[in-house]
Amino acid sequence: MADMCTVFLKLLLDGGLHGCAEFGVERIHALADFLAEGVEVCLLGALDAGASLVSQAVVECYGLFVELADFLIAGVGIDGGGNGAVLEVSAENVIDVFLDVSEIHNILFYVDIPGANISIFSCIFAFVKRFATVLLLVLAAFCARAGEVQWAIVRTSTCFVRNAPDYEAGLDTQCRMGDVVQILDSDRYWRKVSTPDPYVGWTAELCLAPVSEEEKDRWIAAPKWICTADFSHIYAGPSGSEPVCDFTRGNLVLQVPGECRAGRVKVLLPDGAEGWAEPSDIADYRQWAESRECTAQNVIATARGYLGVPYMWGGISPKHFDCSGLVKFSYWMNGVLLPRDSSQMILLGEEVPADFSLMQPGDLVFFGRKASGGKPRKPSHVALYIGGGRIIHSSQLVRINSLVEGEADCYDKEIIAVRRILGHIGSGGGAHSLLSDPMYFVQDYGN
Repeated sequence: MADMCTVFLKLLLDGGLHGCAEFGVERIHALADFLAEGVEVCLLGALDAGASLVSQAVVECYGLFVELADFLIAGVGIDGGGNGAVLEVSAENVIDVFLDVSEIHNILFYVDIPGANISIFSCIFAFVKRFATVLLLVLAAFCARAGEVQWAIVRTSTCFVRNAPDYEAGLDTQCRMGDVVQILDSDRYWRKVSTPDPYVGWTAELCLAPVSEEEKDRWIAAPKWICTADFSHIYAGPSGSEPVCDFTRGNLVLQVPGECRAGRVKVLLPDGAEGWAEPSDIADYRQWAESRECTAQNVIATARGYLGVPYMWGGISPKHFDCSGLVKFSYWMNGVLLPRDSSQMILLGEEVPADFSLMQPGDLVFFGRKASGGKPRKPSHVALYIGGGRIIHSSQLVRINSLVEGEADCYDKEIIAVRRILGHIGSGGGAHSLLSDPMYFVQDYGN
């Protein structure tokens, strides 16, 4: 029993929220069961008679042990899958625990068992006190952590962020391997996260590597590789074809200095797993970011590289794009961060007339409902202007269309706005350099 308590406390203190969550409900109940068995062994070993009364006492004790375990589970939000979340834990809860412990003590102390004496019950109560101590330490640790921000790093090539904790729920957006997200809540194996965009939604726990605030800061500061290939893999060894995971453009992994063997580079994934990458598929992340030139030609060339990729609502990776996802990704690959949605993008930069003689390549073209009848304009689609009255956009698939009426491939939707981003990056309008974002690079605010 002592060993089990020690393991529980070690998981709690070393692993914090994550460690305790992994301990899980079943093992908390197992601890209660183990303690009750200890009480029974103690009594039966000390008494020659009264077994039925001993059993009755053990049953009552066990019931209260389980109540205490259930209280812990409810108090810190550990669900049936062994998942954890910090909820409010009040001083009244702690008092309730003490009252429950006192009730156990009273039951054990006054059960009428022939031959019982005070030393036996002192021994029994030591078991109870040990269990209560574990519960109170857990409770105290969660109280201490209740105000802390919880973080995670995306550990899969793409991470699907949905509007509810269910695989059938709508997809809102995606994150990429290496993105830092804030954990806001949990529901079974789902985690509610705030993405760097920022965007709030639900993703599966196995897509994330939970980290502390300090670990999050270390990740941001550490030298990393960025994947520059649209599709690649992280491999299990320096040779061979067995993959650890897929690896797509924009994904981030940690560098391991000096580790290159058989033509591959050793890397560390966000969850600490080791792997090997093809050197032709990666670049030093900071050097890559510093080398970006966000010109209209480069942004459009990035978008053209995905012609034919299918449309998917919420998509923002080389595998799938929605309309704003393509625009955001094309700018991001050239060192500039835009908001996630067209409703946010329409507020960026400078508004220009929807006149081909005044529009420039790289401008954002918005379609939707114009302002009328007291209702504001509402964008439902966004495209990149490439010049000559033509756009590239994700609509059913990534494609190029004309805006000129009468042409065979005319995209005949109503333009509600045109916004110029280039020339207005970092001017306070929402579009800013990747290098200036603290979720991607450490900032020196002293200079």
